[in-house]
Amino acid sequence: MRSRPPSAGAPLRRVFVLTVLLLAGPACHTSHAPEEPSSAGSPEPTPTAATSPKPTPSPVAIPGTTPEPTPVPGFAPAPSPTPTPTPTATPTPTATPTPTPAPVSLTITITGMNGSSSFSPNPAQVKVGQAVLWRNADSIAHTATEDGNAFDTGPIDPGGLSAPITLSSAGQVFYHCTLHPTMRGTLVVSE
Repeated sequence: MRSRPPSAGAPLRRVFVLTVLLLAGPACHTSHAPEEPSSAGSPEPTPTAATSPKPTPSPVAIPGTTPEPTPVPGFAPAPSPTPTPTPTATPTPTATPTPTPAPVSLTITITGMNGSSSFSPNPAQVKVGQAVLWRNADSIAHTATEDGNAFDTGPIDPGGLSAPITLSSAGQVFYHCTLHPTMRGTLVVSE
């Protein structure tokens, strides 16, 4: 075989070929570019392939198992915050209607035989359903009788108190003492 005379671009071409071989990795090391003789006539050493790192095998998942995380020294995971409970609204009890209390009873004083001033207060203001009583402050017996006889206390002794009477409708009610008819009184009844 006849050798070719060396050219000026031969060293540059060798550097290029070597660079490509080194960068290409182990797959390209199986074939080499033909060697060209050096200008000194001595053969050039063949570049050796760089040792490539061995790949690290990937972990294989085993069905039915859950891998545990590997703890990192000096690292502790932060605890999850504890949720703050939300207060539950307390139901407000429903108010039950309070029955309207019966009005306080009214006591009328019998002062004596003084015409329209024989009963105090006169006229007396009362409500429907309110109890009315008469107290005798005179020295003799008296009554409180409705002019149409709708109610009659009967004789009330001196210092005594009548039984209560209750009126069921609004309006004016006139009464007197049956023992002394000049003694007159009036009840003004309202709702």
